[in-house]
Amino acid sequence: MSWVNAKKYTHYHSLERAIPIVVAETEQWIANNKDIVGATVNTFGVNSKEELTETPVTPEEYKHMDDWRVLPMFYNKTWNTDVFKKSHFLLAPLPGLYQALVNLVVPGGKIAKHRDTGNWDKIEEHYGHRVDGYSVVLNLHIAMKDKKEKTVGMEVGGIEKYPLTGEIVAFDGRTASHSMWNLTNEWRITAVLDFDKRVFNVD
Repeated sequence: MSWVNAKKYTHYHSLERAIPIVVAETEQWIANNKDIVGATVNTFGVNSKEELTETPVTPEEYKHMDDWRVLPMFYNKTWNTDVFKKSHFLLAPLPGLYQALVNLVVPGGKIAKHRDTGNWDKIEEHYGHRVDGYSVVLNLHIAMKDKKEKTVGMEVGGIEKYPLTGEIVAFDGRTASHSMWNLTNEWRITAVLDFDKRVFNVD
């Protein structure tokens, strides 16, 4: 399985209602932090003590390792309430939520094809047991205005999709190779929420 129907999440409508609040708090954070690079963490741990979620493996990952920035929302079982005060109240009660990160891809950047091995390994480390889950992507800011442009997209298991701002998609990033790209002059900003598979009604 690669792509997953996000609406199969048992509390999808609660998740959907949270999007405007997450967008508003993210926009406020951006307004307060003109230097996005300086205010975020490199996913691969460049210039930091350890990688946040992933370790580069392929030449393509090394080539694009500066393109992928992260703002923690819910990481290591701790909420970033300094930024996401209201979002926290809406998202924290959602069943099965293991982790939530705001992913930012630089203008003209790319997240090279990979599996989320390091990400799920860290979740297991935080929770102290084996976990299996799906990643739900809340598209907070996509400069692409029409899917036909195909300037901002995601490829999972060989299938491409082009979600616009406000759309929710989900996939199995641990077992399916995937990549993302942003061929615009604006940041691609998404919130990626990792959930327990058992809270999805997927056959």
